[in-house]
Amino acid sequence: MTDTDPIEELADTLYDALYAITPYAEPHFADEREGLRNAVQAVLTAHAESLNKTAEDTLASIRNRAKAATEGPWERYPEYGPTFFANVTGSHLQGVGDFNFGVGDQAEADETLVRHAHEDIAYLLARVAQMEQQLGRAQAEAYQYRTALQGTARRSADDARGTGDV
Repeated sequence: MTDTDPIEELADTLYDALYAITPYAEPHFADEREGLRNAVQAVLTAHAESLNKTAEDTLASIRNRAKAATEGPWERYPEYGPTFFANVTGSHLQGVGDFNFGVGDQAEADETLVRHAHEDIAYLLARVAQMEQQLGRAQAEAYQYRTALQGTARRSADDARGTGDV
């Protein structure tokens, strides 16, 4: 009976599991020792990219639908019937359609949501774009700080060991 290192055994198990279930990680298994690290990184990167792509695709679809739709505001246009809504702000009527919301508080809330949908979506898309820009700037700033701190830590460690520049 041989003693096996539990960490090595766990690494082997993880390696085998990742190799078996992760087709896009397979090319990263050329070197078993570094292969596990590379495979895990590949899985995490692929997952992050798929989440990012999904969010970008969703926002693009929302933008396209908003561009294609009749511009707001959408208001009741009783001349075409009690449930007809249209944009009446331009030189000609831009019909949206019939919406029979019914009666009561819930019907009023639904009507309010629909009437303001175009403007609300445009606002939210603009806000998302603004926040993405702010996030990008914050990430760039955080990277600069992290790089500066790492450099300072390296210099301090070198000074403590007596290997720093004199």
